[in-house]
Amino acid sequence: MNSHTDLKHICSQCKKDWKPDINDYKKSGGIYKTCSGCRDRQRDYRDNNKDKIKGYWKKYQDNNKDKIKEQKKQYQDNNKDKIKERKKEYYDNNKDKIRERKKEYYDNNKDKIREQRKQYRDNNKDKIREYRKNYKKSNPDIIREQKRRYRDKKKKLKEQL
Repeated sequence: MNSHTDLKHICSQCKKDWKPDINDYKKSGGIYKTCSGCRDRQRDYRDNNKDKIKGYWKKYQDNNKDKIKEQKKQYQDNNKDKIKERKKEYYDNNKDKIRERKKEYYDNNKDKIREQRKQYRDNNKDKIREYRKNYKKSNPDIIREQKRRYRDKKKKLKEQL
């Protein structure tokens, strides 16, 4: 008995001995704990009872909202780098779709967006004023360059008239 295929396994569902074949290996290289017959029955059950299974999950989620929320938060806290990398990869692969969706949303909701921005500005005047003040202090070179470009542009417009 030199390899995995020579070993007999006991199915964790039906408790029968079975000898793994090529279809009994997971992508990770491990061997399933159930025989192919039990896996086929499980697959058939899932396919034939999707609504029933959804109902179980919905009921579980409704009864355990706080627990699920805490688990998600904990996962995000523990996997920030992984999540960030996944989001970056998704964006890199779908830039055009994302930009198109954002543009379409903006085009369909211009008035709503303008109103939200106006409302934010009205509600956060002090915050915006403080931000601009700090920005001017932190970036004097950029401000100077912007003013210079503005004066030059204004000067050219006067010359054209």
